[in-house]
Amino acid sequence: MGGISLKNFRTFRRLCGEQTLRNVVIVTNMWGSVDPQLGAQREQELLTQDDLGFKSALEKGAKMMRHDGSGQSGADILRYILGNNNPMTLQIQREIVDERKDVSQTAAADEIEKELKAERERQKAEAERIRREMEEAARVREEEARRQREEEARRRQAELDRIEAERRRSQEKMERERREMERQMREQEEARRREAERIRREQEQRIAEERRRAEEERRRQREEHERWQRQLEWERSRRDEGGCSVQ
Repeated sequence: MGGISLKNFRTFRRLCGEQTLRNVVIVTNMWGSVDPQLGAQREQELLTQDDLGFKSALEKGAKMMRHDGSGQSGADILRYILGNNNPMTLQIQREIVDERKDVSQTAAADEIEKELKAERERQKAEAERIRREMEEAARVREEEARRQREEEARRRQAELDRIEAERRRSQEKMERERREMERQMREQEEARRREAERIRREQEQRIAEERRRAEEERRRQREEHERWQRQLEWERSRRDEGGCSVQ
């Protein structure tokens, strides 16, 4: 693997978080372009050498699979991903939304900043080396050699400027994504609030309806009781009248 791929993998781990590695599948390809024994040896190196970062990822639940270029192989990988996927909150989501961190304070930003800083240091060291060579060349070589060194120094500076511009673009992109994420969170929270309000109103309506029905039932029972009372009193009065008429 090249240095850029390793940097991207480290940044990927910082974005997703170590706890989400169980949902990660590391796919190796180009199996048709190498001797099978050599390919297996390289695969074993990826599995056992932690300087590449894969060994620790696999120990934390990541899965390594081969893609031999066939449709069946690709389908098998997709089936595994779909069958074993367990959605989890990404580390950068937790940091930005739950922990209220700024984008520049996230672990992913730290990793990017660390890589850019290391690259700047390498470029500065290289520029310093070229500067010292230029000073030495000024004493022992002609003006053309010095001009070439200066051109190389300008190229290095341009590379530093490019790296710095890339860093700023990365921060701006992450900031846009953070704002979009917060907007979506606000919309979801508002939807949950409206749904809770709707449920509350329905519950209040049901309670009011049940109270009304209970009140009607109590009124009906009271009227029925009063009717029976009147009926009993009427029958009692009839019996009393009948008893008084006997000679």
